[in-house]
Parts: sequence; structure tokens; C-alpha cells
Amino acid sequence: MLQTFLIHVGNIRSKILSLCSLVNLYRICRYKCLHTMGQKTNSEVLQLPNLGHSII
Repeated sequence: MLQTFLIHVGNIRSKILSLCSLVNLYRICRYKCLHTMGQKTNSEVLQLPNLGHSII
């Protein structure tokens, strides 16, 4: 009983960790995109996060 519970908790923990790494990857990509798009208008830059959200 306890062993299966611990396995379940481990699975949840690994899912949370992979989700966190995905979020970090998304933040890094968005940061780089915002830097490269720096010369463009603010309205175009503001649309980038929404675009990333719909992809994920």
C-alpha cells in the first residue's frame, strides 16, 4: 500500500519537474524573441506571449 503510494507521488513529482522545465524553456525562448524583436513595435512584441501560449 505505502509502496504504491510512494510510486504515485514519484510520478507526480517527475511530471511537475518536466512541466517546470517546459515553462523555463518557454521563458528563455520568449526572452530571446523579445530581444530580437526589440526593434519592432510594442504591439507586435505583446502578441508574442499569446502566440506561445496557444502553441503550448
